[in-house]
Amino acid sequence: MRILHLAATTSEAEVEMALQIVLEAGKAPAFLTVKDLVKVPTRRAIPALPTPELNLATYDQLIPSTRSLCV
Repeated sequence: MRILHLAATTSEAEVEMALQIVLEAGKAPAFLTVKDLVKVPTRRAIPALPTPELNLATYDQLIPSTRSLCV
């Protein structure tokens, strides 16, 4: 189950390749052996993005009910 979870949270293709390597070496597919062969992704910090300033004046001109008010 742990190997299946590893495949679901990392890369199925990498886990499959690791299992093939382990089995070709004649070893039992133990979780720690497979995990050592799989590149576990590291968490990266999400950068803070500035809040964009919205100018809806152009959009407001497209609304027919406000077009006569803008003139």
